[in-house]
Amino acid sequence: MSDNVTIAIVAASAVVISAVPVLGGAVFAYIANNKRLDKIDGTLGVIQGDLKQFSEQIFKIRAKVGMD
Repeated sequence: MSDNVTIAIVAASAVVISAVPVLGGAVFAYIANNKRLDKIDGTLGVIQGDLKQFSEQIFKIRAKVGMD
């Protein structure tokens, strides 16, 4: 009986693992169809700019503190 339980657990895990890329593709297709990729791209550009400024400030602070 424990062999059947093990097989059932492995099969259920395989179903879940194979469903993840399918769901990811469905979400991507939904976003692409609604023309929201431009908004996401703009938001990512803003985040990238903020992270660049943040990293520059970290380098300045490290230089003042004397960390190498």
